[in-house]
Amino acid sequence: MGDELIAAVGHKLDESLRSSDLVARVGGDEFNVILYDATEADGLAKAVELIAAISDVTLSVRGERVQVSASAGVASFPMDDATMEDLTSFADIALYQAKDAGRNQAVLYDPAHGGRDVITALQQKRTSILDALDNRRLTLYRQPIYGVESRKIEMYEVLVRIKEADGTIISPADFIAEAESLDLIQQIDERVIAAALNRSKKLADAGQPTVLTINVSSRSVGMEMAEYAISTGTELGVNPFDIIFEITETATQRSGGHAATFVNHLNDAGYRVAIDDFGSGTTSLKQIRTLPFHMLKLDESLVLTLAKDAHDREFAKAICGLAHAIGLDVIAEFVEDEETMKFLGEIGVKYAQGYHLGKPEPFPLDPEQLGATHDSAYRHPAFVATPQGTARFRARAVSPHPRYPP
Repeated sequence: MGDELIAAVGHKLDESLRSSDLVARVGGDEFNVILYDATEADGLAKAVELIAAISDVTLSVRGERVQVSASAGVASFPMDDATMEDLTSFADIALYQAKDAGRNQAVLYDPAHGGRDVITALQQKRTSILDALDNRRLTLYRQPIYGVESRKIEMYEVLVRIKEADGTIISPADFIAEAESLDLIQQIDERVIAAALNRSKKLADAGQPTVLTINVSSRSVGMEMAEYAISTGTELGVNPFDIIFEITETATQRSGGHAATFVNHLNDAGYRVAIDDFGSGTTSLKQIRTLPFHMLKLDESLVLTLAKDAHDREFAKAICGLAHAIGLDVIAEFVEDEETMKFLGEIGVKYAQGYHLGKPEPFPLDPEQLGATHDSAYRHPAFVATPQGTARFRARAVSPHPRYPP
């Protein structure tokens, strides 16, 4: 299907250009377009036109209509003493800016935003992430989530790190945003899901069934990722009730109908979904009420101030009241002190995680090692059913990858 997508986009670009223009696929899901005798305004206008043309490309996947979108970066020649390679790099910079600004749009390169140093840094980051994927150096960590009343571990959040060849551990803060910008985040999400589900199965087989929560990027949310998770879980024989997928509050806004499709599809298969970072965005009450979420995680910016900000305490109390009214359990992350922990108990927060309770630790694959730090009997939480001058283009395609990395 990826090949069909690339071919269809290529044909659509070719039909939308003059005979004097040039279009070429330069690798993966990227195309370069050269417009002759065109001003910067002409180039930007043509890029917008081509994006609209690409949006008309549709494919049928398993009977469902799939629409295509693209982003474009535009650069003009001549620009100072820029070489051909510089010109392409400038278009790349504008492309990444278009993607970061929300995608499905065109951006004209502005020299004030940096030159080759910017694109070189992005290229280095891309090489580093691809190297980690190719050499299976994504490594899982886990952080315990405690019951506020029980003070026992009730579940774990699965976290991802990159382990460099020299053993250095790279935090997600240093690569996730770039992975999203570079269209590599879906590969990371798929690897993490597969590895986490593999551990879930091993734990269950060893008599240690454990609830794991798995984060999914807003860039990955949709039917494709839901189907991947379900098919992988089915193939491994995972109990869906042992898994909770987390999507951020902003994912429900960025992804539009894709978020609803994602949540509903997983819910129908028996998996639970939590809405993460709640309180950081503008999710409508209708989305929270109508989508079958099972848990709500308070945003760190709110939790971190509970011990000293009376207004935030009232806000957190109101959110908990709303969550309880529609049948959602509440999790507070970034709990850093006992005062916050006590307040969470007073307002009915059911679960908590943070350095006050337990730091992230490596997530071993061996069930015997996995069980070494369990300090509580496993309990299932209650199940609640809720009522691109030169332009560079990128059109997403799926590439194969190993299913179950360590």
